[in-house]
Amino acid sequence: EATSETLLNALSSGAVLANSPYYEEAAAVLPQAGSWVQYNLKGDLNGLFPLMLNTPPTKVKNYPLAVTQLIYDRDFAHVNIVAKEQSGQQPSAGLVQQLASVTLEADVLGAPQFFTNHYTYGKDIVVQDVANTLYLISASGKILWKKKLNGPILGSIHEVDLLKNGKKQMAFTTPNTLYVLDRKGNAVAPFPKQFKDEITQGLSVFDYDNNRRYRFLVTQQNKVFMYDGKGKNVSGFTFDQTRSPIVMPPQHLRIGNKDYITIAEENGKLNILSRTGKSRVNVTQTFSFADMPIEKEGSDFVVITKDHQKKSISQNGKVSSQSLDVSNSYYFTIQGATKVTLDDNLMRINGKLTELPIGIYSKPAIFTVGKKIYIAVTELQEHKVYLYDKAGELLSNFPVYGTSVIDVGDANKNGKLNVVVKGNDNEIILYQAQ
Repeated sequence: EATSETLLNALSSGAVLANSPYYEEAAAVLPQAGSWVQYNLKGDLNGLFPLMLNTPPTKVKNYPLAVTQLIYDRDFAHVNIVAKEQSGQQPSAGLVQQLASVTLEADVLGAPQFFTNHYTYGKDIVVQDVANTLYLISASGKILWKKKLNGPILGSIHEVDLLKNGKKQMAFTTPNTLYVLDRKGNAVAPFPKQFKDEITQGLSVFDYDNNRRYRFLVTQQNKVFMYDGKGKNVSGFTFDQTRSPIVMPPQHLRIGNKDYITIAEENGKLNILSRTGKSRVNVTQTFSFADMPIEKEGSDFVVITKDHQKKSISQNGKVSSQSLDVSNSYYFTIQGATKVTLDDNLMRINGKLTELPIGIYSKPAIFTVGKKIYIAVTELQEHKVYLYDKAGELLSNFPVYGTSVIDVGDANKNGKLNVVVKGNDNEIILYQAQ
């Protein structure tokens, strides 16, 4: 079964021999039809190849593909042998290789994420199933541990370094608990922190000055609680509740040398606060918030409304409006100097248009790996993952098979890009771009 799944995933993602540059180069000098063809991969030379050369089977480096072809023609046969050495000038683009496929005990809940391994400086994978079991999985596909939680994880898992020693922990909330776990799955004291009332938004984690003095924000309907790394209430944060339920996790945005906390309410009010929770920008206009975070664009705050209005809010609270001639499947996201919009199948990266195949797509996500920026979307009907660079060019041999949003990183610390995604209902897949 595992082998069948690997083959099917390879077919779905196009990770097959015919798409490799080595095969394309060999096929160009071989007749299309043969009576018998043997392919030797990764320098493993056996079978017809040594037989024809009258040499013993052997293993040689730097020969990714050797092809032996026999063509029978009445009383004689043609023999074609192609084996080209891989050189430094060989194209680096190759197949997107599936490194691991892991089957969970129950269906995947949400999407898998990368989590930094402070021993290898690579990435492990963290994912939860519908039975509320949390898994940590190595980059080789080995399940390192499983831990039963008391509910589904709300929002994303955040990486923190509470002890400021380079050892990472994962912080997140379930409907009644704030967890901080180390990479062995153990709770980090004084966590977990239990709550009687239901937590209604994912955990927000702020590190204002990138000095690992974390602030954990827990949302319960219209109330916000801020805790420090020791699990104590931050007494200097004076904002405690809104007039209506909070509709998205509170956000921290920095514009210039000023910090802002944004809290959006169901009644349309946008609170823009200082670190201490006092109003920093007075916004009198209300908004019909869509399912998109508040973004910063230049020195403005940006809200995309349900009725396709782009609202830009200056730091003195002035609001300007722009009507967007877009569909109901419109998304807008900014990270640093990279702005991405997706309108049905029309994606723009910093204004450059990329037309995707017609389909239903996830929200675009921006990733920074090393010094490179990537943009990802998943087609949710055909189950295809697209990955672009910041110039709007599709990476070689994408799309690949996947059924969820993805995470991107260098899992093996080898300078190669890795993608983790949900496959079948109870499966996660780890890919590596060559």
